[in-house]
Amino acid sequence: MPKIYTKKGDTGSSSTLLQCSIPKDSEVFKILGSLDLVNANLGLTNAEAKKELSADTFIFKESLPFIQGILFCIGSFIAGYSTDNFVSSIIKATEKLEEEIDIFQEKFLPPLTNFILPGGSVAASYFHLSRAEVRNLERALVTFFKKYDKITYITSEEHRCILAFINRLSDYCFCAARYVNVIQDIEETIWSSK
Repeated sequence: MPKIYTKKGDTGSSSTLLQCSIPKDSEVFKILGSLDLVNANLGLTNAEAKKELSADTFIFKESLPFIQGILFCIGSFIAGYSTDNFVSSIIKATEKLEEEIDIFQEKFLPPLTNFILPGGSVAASYFHLSRAEVRNLERALVTFFKKYDKITYITSEEHRCILAFINRLSDYCFCAARYVNVIQDIEETIWSSK
């Protein structure tokens, strides 16, 4: 069996498909790290939601692994691996998130008339944590795309579809957190400025 360690990164540099021996603190690795953090948070969220929700109310079985796969797809794209149907795949994934958000809002969630504090059950809290990490990722991507808007392998159309997916993902995590609390009959905590 091949060893998991290669020792190639021991000096603080690594490579992407298109770039060799670049510092590990470069912008591209910061983005890949942020994507990885969001993905790991969603894995943790999924594990906790499986524990908390009964089999008949566990609706994340397919959607969370799907989202994690899309995040991997975006990461590999940013690292230089391209596919012919990247844009259409991300657009379809964004539409899928919108459909699920609409289901949450139309079937399960009471209208939101106040700000709510992140929390509730552990799974709901993990969804809120994932949402916050997604927002960090979104900010990092905006900076990355501004700074590197001349990257030849990433077009403005690809920028837009990636940012749209990430923006929708934060909405999805927010609605999923609320859904988990509603299903478990946990009351949301309304934020008060007093």
